[in-house]
Amino acid sequence: MLSGAIDNLSFAYKIAVLVILNIFLIVCSQISIPLNPVPMTLQTLGIFLIASIAGPKYGTLVVISYIVEGIVGLPVFANYKGGIQVLLGPTGGYLLGFIFATFLIGSLLKNQSILPNKNLFIRIFFILLLGNTVIYFLGILQLSLFVGIENSIKLGILPFIIGDLAKISLASLIIEKIKTKWENIG
Repeated sequence: MLSGAIDNLSFAYKIAVLVILNIFLIVCSQISIPLNPVPMTLQTLGIFLIASIAGPKYGTLVVISYIVEGIVGLPVFANYKGGIQVLLGPTGGYLLGFIFATFLIGSLLKNQSILPNKNLFIRIFFILLLGNTVIYFLGILQLSLFVGIENSIKLGILPFIIGDLAKISLASLIIEKIKTKWENIG
């Protein structure tokens, strides 16, 4: 399976791939529609693809690196924000959710028995949907501290459902195509 393919690379190639994936996540973060208090970005698409390419261990390392870069003040978060205040603010739960979702998605995609070629797109779709649910859960949990639980659902989930389903569908298609090509090469 594609997830975890980075495991077989030399140290130098691993570092190069991890840096590229980190930059990819930063770029996905900046492609955004500013909504208040949670911006609509391509971060989740980045998370899905990073988990599928790098697997649970290295994918999670990429996401943790991204968050640490933001915490120290680099403007890597959505709308070129950085600093610990972002992680402690209304959107911090989503950022923390990225870590857990990346590990979960990478682990499930790496498990060959879960992904036989029959109905591959549907299986990938539901794995990504599960990861997205983790992001939503942790996101609204922290957002609710600022706006209450009812408003956190209205502001932190409802405006994003259609876009997230589109990102999940696109990522599922990409992952399915890459997996099929990868297996044909090997």
